[in-house]
Formats: sequence, structure tokens, C-alpha cells
Amino acid sequence: MDRSVTVAFVCLLLSVSVKDTTAQADPGENCATDSDCQRSATCINNKCICKPEYKLDTQLNKCRAGLGQRCKDTNECYIHDHPNRVECNRFNKTCTCTRGFVASADSLYCNGDAGIIAQLTSGVILLAMFVITRIIY
Repeated sequence: MDRSVTVAFVCLLLSVSVKDTTAQADPGENCATDSDCQRSATCINNKCICKPEYKLDTQLNKCRAGLGQRCKDTNECYIHDHPNRVECNRFNKTCTCTRGFVASADSLYCNGDAGIIAQLTSGVILLAMFVITRIIY
């Protein structure tokens, strides 16, 4: 076997067998301590689990910040229904619903169109005032 081919083959074997020790475990993977997990996860019973303030994105198998949590960019934010309805607010660096959507009471979803909700609320108030006016007069 040619010496250069042998050296290349040995290097290939070494690169395949070397494990990346800096990589952190994803949720559900084995761990010994919290430092073995992503920064948004903790090690419980030798498994990485999302910290309470983070939500598990089951499509990516990553712990991501929920509404109201600190973030660096929108990729860190997560809600259960529509990912395009959440963003990392560039001023206060927290995950918030995008313009036109409002957080649910449990902060798991960004619901409806806030503009439509405001219009409906004011419409109901006007209707109630009209009905009360008619009853009084």
C-alpha cells in the first residue's frame, strides 16, 4: 500500500473515532451533570430535561425559551402553535408574540389578531351602550 494512502486512511480512522467532547446533550439524552446538557436543560435522573422556563421544541428536539423568557434572537423563542407568531424583542431581549398577536393566559400560545380582538371588544362595548341607551329612553 502506498505510504500516503496509509497515512490518509489512519487519519480518517482517527477522525471517525474521536468524539466531540464539547457538544452538549439534547433533551432525552444521557448525562451525568447539568454541564453535560444544553444551557437551557438540566440533568435529572441521568437524562437532559428542559428547565421549567424553557419549552421542548419536539420538531428540533431542543429546549427553547418560552414567552417572557430571555433570548438573544428569535431562533431561541418557541410557542406550541405557530412559530412565526413569536419573536425575540430587540429592545428588552425577551420572547414575545409578534405584532398583532396576544399571549394566552398560560403563555403557551400567541392567539388571534390583537387588532381584531381590540375592534371586537370596542364593538361589543358600543353595542352594549346602544342597548342600554334604548332601554333607558
